[in-house]
Amino acid sequence: MGHQLANKVDWPSRVGLSLTVLFALFLVAGTSIALSALGFMLIVALADGHQFVAVLRRSPSAWAALALFVYVAARGVAGAFLHPAWADLQYEGLWDWLLLLLFPLVAWFVQGSERRVRIILITALLGLVIAIARLTDWSHFLHDVWFGSKRADWGMTYLQSALFLGTVLLGWIAFAERLIGADRWRWLRGPGWLLFAGLLCEMIVLTQSRAVLMSLVVLAPALVIVKIWLQSTRQKRMVAVSVFVVFIAVAVALIFAHRGSVENRLHGTAKTLHGMQTLQLDQVPKTSLGKRMYLYNFGGHRWLDKPVFGWGPGIEAATVFADAPIDPKTNAHFPDLHNGYLEVLVRFGVVGFLLSLTMTGCLLIGLYRAWQRGFVRTDMVAFLTFSSILGALVNLTNFRLVHMAYRFYVIFLVGLVFAHELRMLATTQQTASQDDAAASDPSVPIKNATGGQQPDEITRTPDA
Repeated sequence: MGHQLANKVDWPSRVGLSLTVLFALFLVAGTSIALSALGFMLIVALADGHQFVAVLRRSPSAWAALALFVYVAARGVAGAFLHPAWADLQYEGLWDWLLLLLFPLVAWFVQGSERRVRIILITALLGLVIAIARLTDWSHFLHDVWFGSKRADWGMTYLQSALFLGTVLLGWIAFAERLIGADRWRWLRGPGWLLFAGLLCEMIVLTQSRAVLMSLVVLAPALVIVKIWLQSTRQKRMVAVSVFVVFIAVAVALIFAHRGSVENRLHGTAKTLHGMQTLQLDQVPKTSLGKRMYLYNFGGHRWLDKPVFGWGPGIEAATVFADAPIDPKTNAHFPDLHNGYLEVLVRFGVVGFLLSLTMTGCLLIGLYRAWQRGFVRTDMVAFLTFSSILGALVNLTNFRLVHMAYRFYVIFLVGLVFAHELRMLATTQQTASQDDAAASDPSVPIKNATGGQQPDEITRTPDA
């Protein structure tokens, strides 16, 4: 009977993990499959609702996410009621934004387990490799990119490919000592992983994505410094310095090799910045960055029209309003405002923006507390923190939150951040239950969840 009950309690965890692996594998390679996997993850989580809710209700991050979820839903319904002509857009946009807030599903089934997180990250990397191999037009790549000077999109948008590859590069830096190892084979694995890092740098540079490249120029050296500083001994520190010096040398060499295309991209940026110094919008050149200035000016005025609650989740300000800027090259409206933060302000107002900041702050504080109490390793915290900063910086000049592949990327990354807070809460909850049992029955041993070796997975207890 007890064995049957254990199996009954454990099946949601096993099924949920399998679905999470499927979700990670098809984040980029097959977004329809990833969406289906996410839907089934929700069903399994609801089937495990008692345990799921019992842990979530103790999390400030979960309450902040719930508050944002309710506000976004209410704003979408209200927007459809107040502007009937845009009702279809509001409901369509509502679905896109609410989907982003399903990140607790990834957190729940990953459980903050180091083994599970490692499986999920490896699976996501494999999925990205499969997507690049399957989606890239290799004949175009060889003719126009390798032997020419055009940009490489790797079968996606330039921004998406650069962002995903940049995240992998930050992961390589964060987990370098684990990848290379400390045994006698490290001298064999070291060159192999350095070659992998060089290939990543080459692929990122070929995208010529200024948002990602300029972010990585700041973030990659900063993460390198953090990693070297965290080494426990002088010998380990010297080894880390040697590895990262080689890595930086390779990255600089690749940028130098592609200096022509990089300089062309940066020249347009410098020209636009010079025009912006006049503080006159009509003096800004119609470059890629210059077009953004026109969009930001327009978006700012639309936000000031409804500053508190915004226009609603489905309002594409750059396409819905008649006075929206027109792209001079295509003679069509821009697809969005090219700034994630401005989009949130326009759609959800100051209230939605502050709720988003509150949720983000709670997630980061939860990750910090989990690290402080020993529930997550330092290299994992470094990877999740720097990857989150990369995504935040990219959103300054781009907006991809509700685009399918980028949306799944956000759910995946935020889910991993939240997973470690959930592990801490679930483990302390289990310990509290054991302490209560020990207080009523002296034969029950008391276990301390915050000291010593932490369990690798959240232990699920049967309902009373």
